[in-house]
Amino acid sequence: MLFKYLKKDLSTILLVFILLFFIFIIGFNLFYEYDNKKNKKEGFHGEEKKIAFCFLIYDSINHEELWKKFFEKSTKSKYNIYIHYKENLPLKYFEENKLDHCIETAWGHKSLVQASNLLFKKAFDDTANYKFVLLSNSCIPLKSFDNVYDFLTKDNMGYVNESGYSDYYKDFDIYKRNPELFAKTSQWVILNREIVEKIGLVDDDVIEQNFNMYGPDEIYYYTWMKHHNLDDQVVKFNNLSSGATTFTYWSDMPEYPFPKSSASPYAYDKISTEEIDYLLAQPCLFGRKFNKNCVVDGSIKLDEYVADKL
Repeated sequence: MLFKYLKKDLSTILLVFILLFFIFIIGFNLFYEYDNKKNKKEGFHGEEKKIAFCFLIYDSINHEELWKKFFEKSTKSKYNIYIHYKENLPLKYFEENKLDHCIETAWGHKSLVQASNLLFKKAFDDTANYKFVLLSNSCIPLKSFDNVYDFLTKDNMGYVNESGYSDYYKDFDIYKRNPELFAKTSQWVILNREIVEKIGLVDDDVIEQNFNMYGPDEIYYYTWMKHHNLDDQVVKFNNLSSGATTFTYWSDMPEYPFPKSSASPYAYDKISTEEIDYLLAQPCLFGRKFNKNCVVDGSIKLDEYVADKL
């Protein structure tokens, strides 16, 4: 009799054990699948986080020597470089980083958004890329690689420099549909993986249908973030010069201590030691527009001066 009851209890225990085992397997698989999706979005697969430096250039990088020295102070495990060009002239150091496919672009045209998205799409393929920085041919680093890396990997936020917009844009459907979701920023954005996934991997038809206007490169990214409820993933600077992640001087920035007579934006052929030292001490990570032969105090090459300071 005792054996009969014991046998029955053992059968029950075994059945419960089997059920718990299957519940564990199912739960583990669901968690693993969720974690994989989260990893792909946030750039975690056990790799070190990388910064994707995405250059949108005409035919050259104005201060390629400075960028070479900037990247030499790091390891390749922390960054990737992607370059979209308008004209395919040889680069001195970064030729191998050019995209295989580039498109014709024009100033103030939707093709600038499409070209930027080509950079983001290529960079998104590497799951270790954690942040995506859009840079122009005239950009320079204003912080060391380690400072830039530490700043961009300390959180999972994107960064934009927001500004006001003219009544011109109010005639377009994208504004009329919901004015509260319309915004204008500097073209030179910094994005995280989720933002790139939702607004950087879109078909060109989306841009054609919604942003066929003058200057869509300053409208598309933040406006489309708002349309996708991504506003809480963005740090916004309000038309600042030296306070934004990418410095650009415009004449309507009265807080800047080195005013220019005209700026749309201002392009530097020369800069004083006082001004470049001021920028190097500011929170901005990068700066533009620095022309190819820009010098400090009339004689020192900008590349050499900044490289010694980083």
